[in-house]
Formats: sequence, structure tokens, C-alpha cells
Amino acid sequence: YLYGEKEEFTTSNVHLDRSVASTTTSSAQIIGTVEGLAESDKSLIEVGMIYSSKVGKVENGEGAKLTATEIPSDNAVSFDIPELTSGKKYYYCSYVKQGEGFVYGEEKEFTTASATVVTIAEFLANGGSAIEGVVISNMDLNNLTSKKGMYIQDETAGLQFYLAANHTFAFGDKVRVDVSGVTVGAYNGAVQVSGLALDKITKISSGNTVTPKTVTMADFLANKYEGQYVAIEGVQVADADLSKTFVMGGAHTSIKVEDANGNSFVIFSSKYATYGTQTVPQGSGTIK
Repeated sequence: YLYGEKEEFTTSNVHLDRSVASTTTSSAQIIGTVEGLAESDKSLIEVGMIYSSKVGKVENGEGAKLTATEIPSDNAVSFDIPELTSGKKYYYCSYVKQGEGFVYGEEKEFTTASATVVTIAEFLANGGSAIEGVVISNMDLNNLTSKKGMYIQDETAGLQFYLAANHTFAFGDKVRVDVSGVTVGAYNGAVQVSGLALDKITKISSGNTVTPKTVTMADFLANKYEGQYVAIEGVQVADADLSKTFVMGGAHTSIKVEDANGNSFVIFSSKYATYGTQTVPQGSGTIK
């Protein structure tokens, strides 16, 4: 064997010391200092944070990653975490990448600030951070054209959602919705909140009794109960539609409903509705 001249080296001890600087109802800021890092080595490493709402994941590199774009002369870095859910616990850890290897720090946690709950009517009028309501759309009936659709109501108003992904919330579920920074829009003339992430919705309870509000035809047609579960008495399917099923020809179908004074509206049924093959009711009565 031939050996070269003896030299020495020290294994790297670079790590990120970090803590939570602040939290709001929908964001957090993590600050830290990169320890054990020489100025000449800054271009050779990557430092950042990983966060998740699930415990025991971040130390394995599982979660959303934020990377420091630069390491300043004082080695101080900060990370802004946006779009969080109010009153929820999150877990985070630092990481240092050297070459192809990652070193993860200890898992820590923080909880976002709890939002003040306002009524749906207050939210629609003035905005707010959180609302609570009972789900009145029925996934079992499958009458919405997308599984991303959902309606909730409280004692003051109702609201339609088109969520960012399919959901499984059931009729009678009471939910709290984080609406921080949410903009209310419209779809086909109806008030709607679009694109809300599922993790912004927390189920509080299930199986709640939902009683329809009995309203007059005039108030219903004046749109005073948009997005709410209502009952209208003394109505019937128009003669021209009495022979129909709720869904005709495998297509979205509208059935005309009227009262004795000739006031009318239509019932829309999606072609996906599970009740689509049923014949419309005969005679007058109450519709819900």
C-alpha cells in the first residue's frame, strides 16, 4: 500500500435554530438563525422549514416546504406560512440540505389564533374571519352537478360553496368555516364562495336536525331565502309536467311548480340525481 500525506477534516454541524415569531388566524412567521455556517459555505447548502397539520410527519420530510431564498450576513432567516386555518395546531421543523442529504431538526408546534365567529348574514354584509352553519345540501341525493358543491345555513342566512376539491360533508353536519380573506362572488346569479380549501372547514358535529323554514311564495320569489332550506305550502307541479320524472332523457331537467295564483318557479334536478327516475308528485301540497 502507498499512503498519501495525512490531513484532517471535521464533519459539518450546520443547523437552524428557530422559533415562532407570530401567528394570526390564517398565517404564521417562523424566525431562526443558521448556526455553524461559514460565509464561504453559504452557496453549498439549502436551509428551510417543513410544516404540516399532522403530527410526526415533518421530521421525515413530509409536508409543505419553505426554502430560504438567501442567507444574509447575520445568518438570520424568516419564513412566512400563509393560508392556514384558524384555531388549528400545526407542526414544523427545520431542515438543512448539504449535497443530496437532508438533516431535519426537532419537531415543534404552534396553534393559529382562533377566529371570531360571525353570522352568515354578517359575513355577507361586512366580511369576517369565521362562520358556522349546518350543511343543508344532501350528498346522498347527488343533485348538485359537482361533488365540490355545498350549502350551509345558520339562523340568519345561507351560503353556497364551490370547494377546491370533492367533499364528504353530509346533510345535518354542523361546520365551522375559516373565511379569512375570502371574497364572495356569484355563479349564474347566485351568491357563491369558490375555491375554498377543504382544510378551511372543520366539522363540529353530525346528525343535527334541520327544519325547513316555512315561507310564502312571494318571499321565496323575492329571493329573501337564497341558499336556505325552506318549505312552501299550497303548490303543485304544472299540468304540462305531471307525466314526467324528475330527470328526463338522462339530462339535467327542470320541473315547473306553481300555486293557485299562477306564481311559479322551477325545480332543477341534475342528471346525476339519485331520485331522477321517480315520477313527480301529483296533486297539491308542501315542497321542501
